[in-house]
Amino acid sequence: MTLLLWMQKREGRWVLRELTDDQLRDIGLTRREANTEANKSFFWD
Repeated sequence: MTLLLWMQKREGRWVLRELTDDQLRDIGLTRREANTEANKSFFWD
């Protein structure tokens, strides 16, 4: 179960890298915040 959650977080963080600036703005993130989140290790909360 834990491994599945880690994998889901990792994939979600990778998706952030692909979003446009407009899409990030829609979800309330800046490019810098998205990059910071995307660069976190997969086991971080």
